[in-house]
Amino acid sequence: MTLSLLGVAFAQGEKVATATSKATFQLKGAPVDPSGVPNWPVNFGDEIVAGTALVTLTMADGSTVSLSPGSRGVVTMKDGKPNFKLTSGEALYVLKTTDAVKLYALDKAVRPTGLQGHYSLGGTRAGAAGAAAGATYWTAGHIALVTLAVAGAGIGIGVGVANANDSGTPVSGSK
Repeated sequence: MTLSLLGVAFAQGEKVATATSKATFQLKGAPVDPSGVPNWPVNFGDEIVAGTALVTLTMADGSTVSLSPGSRGVVTMKDGKPNFKLTSGEALYVLKTTDAVKLYALDKAVRPTGLQGHYSLGGTRAGAAGAAAGATYWTAGHIALVTLAVAGAGIGIGVGVANANDSGTPVSGSK
């Protein structure tokens, strides 16, 4: 039992991702001003709350999850893979493989069918579908800007938008 408790304690201090933003955001309940230090380590169990700009979480393999303004989520690790749980708002993901990051909307698993898409607590959509609907932060322009920024950082992701799973019922009754 002592060994399992030590494992949990070690996992809670383990770096899972790096957070970047152009505006102040919250990490573990504390405000972070990125103007002095642009990259912040995100450890196992940390909650991230986007402020007035998106917050991009970059995993060790280069996969990213970007929170739209005002959104929040929590990162963990399981079986050597990062997990991202969206707890409010919406997020865009750009993955190296479809199983690079285990995505959740609250406690409901999100199964991406492509390398790029976005999801919210109201459902999962391919990037183009969300842009056409015009009902989310992730318009075609936002998706293109984030994709170009990721590609420009040397991650090698193209501008194409892949499909995400659009099946299932919304997690929240708000939509």
